Amino acid sequence: IVYKWIRDAIVNSYFKPGEWITQEDITERLHVSRTPVRDAFKRLQSENLLIIKPHQGAMIVHLSLEKLLEIYEIRTLLEGAAARHAGENITDKNIKELEKINLKMDSCRADAQQFMNCNRNFHHTLYSFSGREYLINSIFSLWDLIEPYRLMYFKHEGKTDEAMQEHTQIIDALKHHEPEKVQQAVIEHLNDVITTLAKDGKTLLGINEPQKRRTRRSA
Repeated sequence: IVYKWIRDAIVNSYFKPGEWITQEDITERLHVSRTPVRDAFKRLQSENLLIIKPHQGAMIVHLSLEKLLEIYEIRTLLEGAAARHAGENITDKNIKELEKINLKMDSCRADAQQFMNCNRNFHHTLYSFSGREYLINSIFSLWDLIEPYRLMYFKHEGKTDEAMQEHTQIIDALKHHEPEKVQQAVIEHLNDVITTLAKDGKTLLGINEPQKRRTRRSA
């Protein structure tokens, strides 16, 4: 429970990139002992979501723009492959399920957090049709690293509209049962984000260097 609470708080941007937290903070907030918190911190560090600093606390991982772009480049390879496999297996029932999620996304455009959650559901559902469990797990371990930045991205004008248009293209390719076009649609979907980030990502996402922790507190 402790691990899941902290992890969800990081992925859903309750704790921001570069923010410091301590075991004391979490034990007081959740009314638990230090042991499950310490174990959760270690596990989250192994997942690259936290950086533990002895006598200081733990910092939510802060990604540079270069690291963020690297993750997106890896995503194009993995998600393109998952999309192609999904296109090979897709059924009419599967397509209707994706269309239903897309309609819900359309109704959530005014709420960036809800839109992002629906967007994740769309992609997870799409890739689940690939039947490639390890591939899917690899993809969403990367998603977890960048969720706070994706939320900031979707808060900017026009980004939800772009995502909706690109999802429509993905669904159209699925309907025509053309796996390679499904793959290409997903890759182009991600490449559009890469192009935007490479051009003005630091301004768009407000990426700055994380603050240094001065107070000596235990992790």
